[in-house]
Amino acid sequence: WKEALETLPLSTKILINANDPALVFLGEHSLSEVTYFGVNDSRFKLKGVPHYADSLYCLNCAIVLRYKICYFSHVGVWSCPVCGRTTPPLSFEASHIRISKEEMTFRINKHEVTTKLMGIYNVYNLTAFFGLLRLLGIEEALSIPLFKNFEPHFGRQETFLIGNHPVKIFLSKNPTGFNVNLRL
Repeated sequence: WKEALETLPLSTKILINANDPALVFLGEHSLSEVTYFGVNDSRFKLKGVPHYADSLYCLNCAIVLRYKICYFSHVGVWSCPVCGRTTPPLSFEASHIRISKEEMTFRINKHEVTTKLMGIYNVYNLTAFFGLLRLLGIEEALSIPLFKNFEPHFGRQETFLIGNHPVKIFLSKNPTGFNVNLRL
């Protein structure tokens, strides 16, 4: 990934999840303009970094990273005790996450978002989408309604009825996604 990003034109804009230290490493070594998004909501933190975390070591100095907050896997508010790498400032920050049975609401910067998609990973997905639209020059007034009107399909939090009972399907492609879905 690092080598691929190095070949991009300098005019390229890159949007990176600041809560993922492996991705931030790529941004730190890119010559292109990098913008960061992420989550800042301690109510969704785990008690510690899970044993199935994908990346526990600083890619700069190979020391175990410290986490102030871990949301899932190795994603959270992190820092390296040796070289000082840390979660960069967020241009697009998700916070105030509230999940009910039917919808999820959260803020991206000052904008209230309502969606039928659930879970912390969808907060990341939608914050990335919001950031992408803003980087492309699409105003918030056009993007926010997209979140509310989106209907999940194909087993990705799809809801249907069996008799009078609502059933929701959660897709899990790996242990991290499975654990996040169980928490949800």
